[in-house]
Amino acid sequence: MQVAGKRLRSMVVFAVSGSAALAQSPAPPVTRGQAGSRQQVVATEAVTPPQTWVDHVKKPTDWFKWGSDLRIRYEYINNQGLDERAIGHEWSVARFRSRLWADLTPLSNFDINLRLARENRHWDAPDSKPDWDSPDTTVDTANIKLSHLFNSNSSLTLGRQDIMNLGDGWLIFEGTPLDGSRSLFFDAARLTLTDILPARTSLDLIFLQDYSDSDVYIPTIGERDVSLHEQDERGGIFYLANRAIEKTQIDGYFIYKHDDRQLVNGDDSDLYTVGGRVVRELSPHWRVRGEGAYQFGHRLNPVVYPDATNGAVNACAFLGRVSYSFGDPMKNQLRFTFEHESGDDPDSATNEAFDPLWGRWPQFSEIWLYNARTETRLGETSNLTRASFGWQINPTSKIEIRAEYSLLFADENTFAGHSGFSHGGSFRGQLITAVLRYNVNRFLTWNLVGEEFFPGSYYASPRDDAATYLRAEVLLSF
Repeated sequence: MQVAGKRLRSMVVFAVSGSAALAQSPAPPVTRGQAGSRQQVVATEAVTPPQTWVDHVKKPTDWFKWGSDLRIRYEYINNQGLDERAIGHEWSVARFRSRLWADLTPLSNFDINLRLARENRHWDAPDSKPDWDSPDTTVDTANIKLSHLFNSNSSLTLGRQDIMNLGDGWLIFEGTPLDGSRSLFFDAARLTLTDILPARTSLDLIFLQDYSDSDVYIPTIGERDVSLHEQDERGGIFYLANRAIEKTQIDGYFIYKHDDRQLVNGDDSDLYTVGGRVVRELSPHWRVRGEGAYQFGHRLNPVVYPDATNGAVNACAFLGRVSYSFGDPMKNQLRFTFEHESGDDPDSATNEAFDPLWGRWPQFSEIWLYNARTETRLGETSNLTRASFGWQINPTSKIEIRAEYSLLFADENTFAGHSGFSHGGSFRGQLITAVLRYNVNRFLTWNLVGEEFFPGSYYASPRDDAATYLRAEVLLSF
């Protein structure tokens, strides 16, 4: 913890110093999305801010604009495998992610989008890690976009792209889970049709083909290639969203995913997922949303699911939230979240574990992302029932504070009798998370994150030690 404390204090001092240095920079219009830990679509204000010298530098002509950002993040993780005696149980790492992007519009309604991303890491612990870890530099965006195909809001995007705005990102968000948070991209073709169907309906049709090897489509630059996922993946997504009912959105989707194993813990699968989502504003104070999905098909992974011998999949999942906003000047909000992903019954040849597809990112907890790989794979949350109670407050327009308390349970005792797991317990434990975020101005944001997990009866010695996660982060954007 001394290593963590020293590095964390340095990061906080850097963040405060940067805040003072840039405090006089012009601030952007205030934007807000729905409160919560999941990715949300943010609605910008209609008023356009005045042009500054920065805007002229970033967009010197009508057909070209560019930008960059630098994310400096320090992370400390203790007992990510819930075993304080395990070698390498303590992580202390500084991460430096830099990105450079450019958008070109050579023709009306025709855009070319490019972005480079690289993340270097400096390790203080464990000793098995090198002092400096410098994986490859990747092109994480490379696509063309055709706009106004049928109306002003319809578009076709071809190539490497992020897919971040389908629902809450529960099943579709993270295309490259094995490179950390350096990138999220998919190699895909996406057709978005908006308001061409009756009753305020939009349709997204997506085909994707992603490879585990990051060099397949676009060569990477650097010393070491990073596998992007454990298998080669092909998928098709049909996503329909309807807003005909006032203050209500109703979504329906069908997702197909085909996997070919490349790493030892990869999948060979053909999965079909059908689901729906409803979001409703009941009043200025109350908001509810719920999403459910059923999954079937075929999935073989002898490393993660050795008991599911026939490969048949029969799984389900649900995510729901109720939020209450007080409507006060500090925007106090309370929320209750319930989430369930079915787990694999060890006594059945069928696989009942729900596959989160492209939802392997820290949706409610960073430490849970790492802990998942002791049972399945990094970020692959399944066999989970979660009840969470959260609170959020914005003391000023620039500061956001969130806190959440979660009770976690297992749907099945899949590993009963294995080392570190009890024979009959189902209570995974208690999770406490807290976030402080400060948007200094349009160029600078910093945040602090703290989490603590206390294992319950689902675990047994030696995997029954509390786990800690700490993060200090500064994001500089230009």
